[in-house]
Amino acid sequence: MGKYNKDEVLYNEKGERVIIKGKKKNPFLVGCLGLIILIIIISACAAALGGKNNDKSMEDKVEQKQDNKSSDNQSESSDKESKDSPKTTREQEAALEKAKTYAKTLHMSKNGIYNQLTSSIEGFKPEDAQYAIDNLKVDYNKNALEKAKDYAKTMNMSNDAIYQQLISTVEGFTAEEAQYAIDNLKK
Repeated sequence: MGKYNKDEVLYNEKGERVIIKGKKKNPFLVGCLGLIILIIIISACAAALGGKNNDKSMEDKVEQKQDNKSSDNQSESSDKESKDSPKTTREQEAALEKAKTYAKTLHMSKNGIYNQLTSSIEGFKPEDAQYAIDNLKVDYNKNALEKAKDYAKTMNMSNDAIYQQLISTVEGFTAEEAQYAIDNLKK
């Protein structure tokens, strides 16, 4: 098929064969439409997660993880079999790989990645998602800048609107990351 839709073959009232040429697809429009649909899907997923995801909830999760670590350390000292088990689970490794994908291809924030991993779509346990976040090596300033460039280019948003979108619960960047992005957008 290539760049063209399939030609349509019809017959007129005399029974003669009539070929109607397919229209040429516009690859730019197809690409932009795909990007917009992807942004809408991600936004809908984040909105479906709902709730207010603020820094306090992240801190609570970190404290919970630290509590889990201390109880794990106590059980490890009493359990000899733990030396034979791997340090990470398959679920933790899977969550980390998925987090890398979200960070690299969709330029998501730390909070956005965590929310996506623990969503009903991905279904990772909070502790596995937290493991991924803790072991993910990402420059979130750079991700915020890339996301800002996308909004500026595809949606022609103002700097103020981009900033607000970046710090929204949909994107979840910190105020500092969003400001870095705005400060480093082309003037």
